[in-house]
Amino acid sequence: MKSTDKAILLGLVSALFFSATYIFNKSMALSGGDFLWTASLRYLITLPFIVLIALFNKEGKILFKTFFQNPKPWIIWGTIGFGLFYLCLTAAAAISPAWLIAGTFQSTIIAGLLLSPFIYKDNRKIISKKAFYASCIILLGVALSQIGEIKREESSQLIWGTVLVILAATFFPLGNRKILLYQENSANKLSPVQRVACMTLGSMPLWIIVSFLAYERSGLPTESQLIQSGLIALFSTIIATVIFFRATEMAGNNAEVLGAVEATQSVEIIITLIAEIMFLNASFPSALGCFGIITIICGIYYYSKVSNNKK
Repeated sequence: MKSTDKAILLGLVSALFFSATYIFNKSMALSGGDFLWTASLRYLITLPFIVLIALFNKEGKILFKTFFQNPKPWIIWGTIGFGLFYLCLTAAAAISPAWLIAGTFQSTIIAGLLLSPFIYKDNRKIISKKAFYASCIILLGVALSQIGEIKREESSQLIWGTVLVILAATFFPLGNRKILLYQENSANKLSPVQRVACMTLGSMPLWIIVSFLAYERSGLPTESQLIQSGLIALFSTIIATVIFFRATEMAGNNAEVLGAVEATQSVEIIITLIAEIMFLNASFPSALGCFGIITIICGIYYYSKVSNNKK
């Protein structure tokens, strides 16, 4: 199997685990959980576990050395890529359906491409027309899925939900790409586990503030919220993020392959919709919604072909 295919396959696997975020976030929102607790608990729970994993793999020494030698980039991009990203996503869960959030979040595909000229100075700053067209196909599928399934909702809530998810979809690739770029020029090369640990550690100042605000506003989190946040920490932050970072690492400096890996996250809408039907009593997709899902799959396939044919 080619390295590009492996990277895309890992991206698909990470999408499976990332989908747990949308379902659990919506479940907690439906039960009245404060989104500030939902956001902060994920990373507060993640930190000790991801550090222990790094220590078990004998990666703890270089992890802390790298972070404390220059904590600034880890704090900045950890706050943006993990902190602001997830605050926006959990806030949206309180006012939008899980499948709609998963669908709208696929704007991260275009966001990743459009950010490239502002992040990179090498060939990665060039936006490939084929990659852009493939991304548009995926986004068309996402749009069709949403149009086919959307029900009568409060318009102001839908607008705010969409804005929040688009912000999240921008913050996530921005933080991830800036850290990858920083690592390229760093003497200490970190593994995916170490990078997740450092970004989580860097986001801690924000989560401490958010936790304090959550306590002042709604008291301590419920037992159910603690359990579900723990599952999100395990599935999304530890398993999915580490796998996703490994996939982006395999992409290297190939902007189209990196875009293809990010594009795999579009299947989250399919997984989330199925899970929402099974566990949260959502309706089955309409004919237009099903056509949108097929369009997404075709877009991912075309994207992978574009990446494989580069050179």
